[in-house]
Amino acid sequence: MIRKIFIFFVFVATVFLVWWNFDQINWSGHLDSLIELGDFINPVQVQDQITAPPPLTLENTQESAVSFLDPDIIWATGNERRAAEGLAPLIRNSLLDEAARLKVEDMFQRQYFAHDSPDGQGIDSWAKQVGYDFIVIGENLALGNFQSEEQLIQGWMDSPGHRENILHQQYQEIGLATKLDTFEGRTVWLAVQVFGLPASACPIPDEALRLSINENKILLEEKYLQIAEIKETLNNIHPRRGDDYSELVDAYNLLVQKYNSLAQETSAIISDYNNQVAEFNECLGY
Repeated sequence: MIRKIFIFFVFVATVFLVWWNFDQINWSGHLDSLIELGDFINPVQVQDQITAPPPLTLENTQESAVSFLDPDIIWATGNERRAAEGLAPLIRNSLLDEAARLKVEDMFQRQYFAHDSPDGQGIDSWAKQVGYDFIVIGENLALGNFQSEEQLIQGWMDSPGHRENILHQQYQEIGLATKLDTFEGRTVWLAVQVFGLPASACPIPDEALRLSINENKILLEEKYLQIAEIKETLNNIHPRRGDDYSELVDAYNLLVQKYNSLAQETSAIISDYNNQVAEFNECLGY
């Protein structure tokens, strides 16, 4: 008799445990892999980094300027100053020459002496207009009755901001333009130096990767909301059993699997993108 009672209680306990395990669905781990993707993306400015000190006006007692300022001599003289500081020479770039020429022509035509034109066009705009792709770009401007190329360069070198552009370690290329014409009623020289670090100098992070990351973030957020909605529905179902309940659990787990798969894929893309950002920053010396 005692043996029968013991077997009965074991049977009841077994049935209870089976029912309990069926009723208590364990979701731990499904949502724990949620990745806050924004925390992994290192922001980086790839273009439109501009160095442009206030334009230089050189006043002197000479009533008239020299009849010709040679851009080639200005270029060579500037490189001599870089060499004295142990810096590599700037390479002449025809596109930057054209950007500088357009800028000096525009200043005379519209009678302004500034880095930005009356309609807000800066040296970055002129560079893009001629097809020069850059990471960093800079501009030196000068106005005056210059007596020589050396005097012009010395004027820039005596100005901290202009000197910094001439001796900037990041710059690799240069364009120059000079013109003698009428400005505000008097005949003067306008001179332009355009400095550039071309886009080819450093491996720019792949924009397609960044766009893919942002697209995946949107998809993950949508899936997360769907998962949360199904989980709330499951939590409100009592008793937790039956075909309808099992189908909803299956739908929940399938959505979680898709979410986790996309999260892992996105994490790998983020890792690739951040490695590219690190290489880019290292190239720029950051």
